[in-house]
Amino acid sequence: MSAMNHSRFKDIAGTGFVGKNRRRFLGMLGFLIVGIVLFQGKSIQAESPDDILIIVHTSVKISSISLADVRRIFLKQKASLAGQTIIPINARKDSALRRQFTQKVFGKSSAEEQSYWEQQKIKSGLRPPNELSDTIRAIFSSKNAISYCYRKDYAAGVAKIILVL
Repeated sequence: MSAMNHSRFKDIAGTGFVGKNRRRFLGMLGFLIVGIVLFQGKSIQAESPDDILIIVHTSVKISSISLADVRRIFLKQKASLAGQTIIPINARKDSALRRQFTQKVFGKSSAEEQSYWEQQKIKSGLRPPNELSDTIRAIFSSKNAISYCYRKDYAAGVAKIILVL
């Protein structure tokens, strides 16, 4: 075996470049494997300006919420979060934001939502949440409010994001 072939064999055996950087290589390989395992089956979704953000006043003592709880709050089946009374505020029913929120949260059209509230009013006197055109301003001025807005309309520090739809 020539000296040249012998040095190539030493590198493969771990005494050359690979041997010197083996710890770094194994660390990177481990990091890659962990990343693959963690993200397997999950799609990574980029933020969109049209994402709907569920927001609360910055003083509300929660940092996240389930979609099921959002649904119960906006159907007025749940009235508190983390021991605090919570008041749902809807966008105007003729707005694109409200239509998209209704579809994503309830899986219903605007007409179906309106029909639901008409039935609730007759059965139990329950009325739908108040509607405002500026849901962010409503959150900023009401410490117990929960509402929603588009990501593109959100301003950091005005409200706390607790769920992204």
